[in-house]
Amino acid sequence: MSKPVISFRLSESELQTLDEACRRFNESRSQVVSRAIKSLLTEYVDRDGKLIRQPYWMPNMDGKYNAS
Repeated sequence: MSKPVISFRLSESELQTLDEACRRFNESRSQVVSRAIKSLLTEYVDRDGKLIRQPYWMPNMDGKYNAS
């Protein structure tokens, strides 16, 4: 399976933070970045043009939970 390659710049401290997350999750940099994006999309919902953080333990508007 072929995946597109993207590039972005991180400061040295941001790179250290990314590498720490990689160690904690035992995942590659791309896996951790993908996990972070999914988490942001799951936890932050758009309500009338405002981003509202909705933690995983709170039900969505449809009654489902983010953790599922």
